[in-house]
Amino acid sequence: MRVLVCPDKFRGTLTARQAGDAIARGWRRSRPTDDVEIVPLADGGEGTLDVLAPADDPGATRLTRRVSGPLGDGVDAAFGMRGETAVIEMARASGLELVPPERRAPWRTTTRGTGELIGAALDAEARRVLVCLGGSATNDGGVGMAAALGGRFLDVDGAEIGDGAGALVSLDRLDAGPVLDRMRTVEVIGVTDVDNPLCGPAGASAVFGPQKGASPDDVVVLDRALAHLAAIAARDLGVDRSHEPGAGPPAALDSASLRSRVHACVAAWRW
Repeated sequence: MRVLVCPDKFRGTLTARQAGDAIARGWRRSRPTDDVEIVPLADGGEGTLDVLAPADDPGATRLTRRVSGPLGDGVDAAFGMRGETAVIEMARASGLELVPPERRAPWRTTTRGTGELIGAALDAEARRVLVCLGGSATNDGGVGMAAALGGRFLDVDGAEIGDGAGALVSLDRLDAGPVLDRMRTVEVIGVTDVDNPLCGPAGASAVFGPQKGASPDDVVVLDRALAHLAAIAARDLGVDRSHEPGAGPPAALDSASLRSRVHACVAAWRW
């Protein structure tokens, strides 16, 4: 018999590869003559880079850059290149696993490092970017990511707002022109397995905020901050995608300002 072992990760316990190896060992003990093949899967969160651009794959290249972590501290984050396609795993730069439980603060954490990784991929001449959106520690609607790529997010006095979802309430206007100019010839695909909208009871803050450290009171404030961001984006960009399925993952703003298309992780098979 030919057996295909295709697990995802067991978060906090086993990577997809480790889970696959364990399952395969158990199977082979019982049926040593079977042909067992391990093909790890991923859902856009931790481990997606290892699935789409394995370090031992001769057709893929791994590059590492020092970028801003979720709390602003520097982290070394890898991304993958396969020809002109880049694989950016958000969890590597802006991930929940980079923040100890006692420091998790979704009103402070930023996606800036993910934007810096995208910029590094563009410098490496990527023309197609898969942004894997799961496993983040953030709730800033992708503002940090867009700011790292040249976007400007200003308060009523014309000053740049700070990092994190808490700063979104002071947003008065935005300029996504520099981001769009930089990305105009690049195809950007958000890789995610969820279809949550941006706001509301099924939105980013309500569903994903608690796992990032948000209390029930925090969720209310975070949801209002994202709703404010959506209103400013709709006014200044002329498009409101906050109610679209898939706007709720951490790069929600990029779904509008970068004209990203959100797909399930299976979209990666379009290499």
